Amino acid sequence: MAYMSTIAGSKVAISMSESPDMSILGLSDAHLRDAMDRLALQLLSSGASLAYGGDLRPNGFTEWLFELVHRYRRGTSEIRIGVTNYFAWPAHISKATDELEAMSAGLADTGELVCLTKDGHHMDPSLWSKRPLHQPTDEEWSTGLTSMRRVMRKAADARVVLGGPVADYKGIMPGIAEEALLSLQKSQPLFLLGGFGGCARDIAETLGLVDRWAGSRPAWPGREKFEDFSSDLNNGLSEEENATLALTPHIDRANVLVLRGLHRLGLRKEEEMNQANRHKIFISFHHDDQEYKDLFVRMMGDDIVDRSVEEGDINDRNIKTETIRQYIRDDFIADATVTVVLIGPCTWQRKHVDWEIGSSLRKTNKNSRCGLIGILLPNHPDFGTKKYRPRLIPPRLADNSSGEDRYARIYDWPGQQDTHNIRQWIHRAFERRMETPPDNSRDQFGRNRTGDCSDGWKD
Repeated sequence: MAYMSTIAGSKVAISMSESPDMSILGLSDAHLRDAMDRLALQLLSSGASLAYGGDLRPNGFTEWLFELVHRYRRGTSEIRIGVTNYFAWPAHISKATDELEAMSAGLADTGELVCLTKDGHHMDPSLWSKRPLHQPTDEEWSTGLTSMRRVMRKAADARVVLGGPVADYKGIMPGIAEEALLSLQKSQPLFLLGGFGGCARDIAETLGLVDRWAGSRPAWPGREKFEDFSSDLNNGLSEEENATLALTPHIDRANVLVLRGLHRLGLRKEEEMNQANRHKIFISFHHDDQEYKDLFVRMMGDDIVDRSVEEGDINDRNIKTETIRQYIRDDFIADATVTVVLIGPCTWQRKHVDWEIGSSLRKTNKNSRCGLIGILLPNHPDFGTKKYRPRLIPPRLADNSSGEDRYARIYDWPGQQDTHNIRQWIHRAFERRMETPPDNSRDQFGRNRTGDCSDGWKD
């Protein structure tokens, strides 16, 4: 597809639900479901992944979305796809563990099921069986849904809104309204498909994108908050294009506009990265993985600060940890703004990797801290599984790569041709370094760790 290179790798949150206005518009629920199908497929085929905050109702939108991704998966082998479904605490707290495990296992290569705590933290699947099963209270619904929507807003690059009821909802306001409001508050790109009515149409009307119509309704709780925002949705579209998107019931036309906006956003980000935001990269790696390091240097070219700490470079006897970190940061990692850790099966054992990560996280008088990412190499046992075991990556990297507000991110080795995604990862790491404080509290390695690499580290 023409837009694939600029959209690939983006995560798009989708806010879609039943609209109360379908009959007024001369449409049926089948039209709405078809619109959702075609929009999701367009995004997937352009290389985007999807994020959705759902529940477990039979024949609900969560079930539909996963079935859609499974169907698409059978029809293509060229595009890596996925969907992350976030379950708020009140949506899963009354569900049996085996029900969640069955759904998670059924996703296989197509996506991920993320259950959240009441305050929005990821719940490890090993803890699902320890949940105190009960029917959620109204307070749990309100707090849990808001927490989930904040998590999704942080995880996604853009949001698409379609339909949505404005009555008989749980939480502090209609769900689609709260999700759209969170996006506007953080200037996250927002696409309002109002041609199917519902909450999406109401929001577009309040923002001044469309006029009142026969289906206009009185204010619902929270609607007045949208009066504080303009019709600039930061989505790459002009005001005229956003007005068209907010009115058209023709999903093909809406799809073109959504993809056009995402494409323009991608071009804008590429231009920023290619001009003011090219970042110097320091590579931390285990010398058993030298071939991957050499390949990475060839892939990334002049962006690399090609130096790492080797045996004998530093006499660490009787030298304070902070002195070693400052020495590495100012002499070995000087000028670097992002550190990339290439993670092979035994990388977690190496003291120099630990020193390099610790030094990257440190500010000195000469240099600021580095952004941080890890890349699982094809020889790592967790490569390609979409999940990693923290004890099989360097401990200090693991400390910084858990939770929603994590300083670092972990990715799979993408292949020689995919420098576009790598540069996006690096740019995001650069931005995060000033937004999220790192955890550098772990004691520094005194020596290399030993043992079977597959056993992982232990505190």
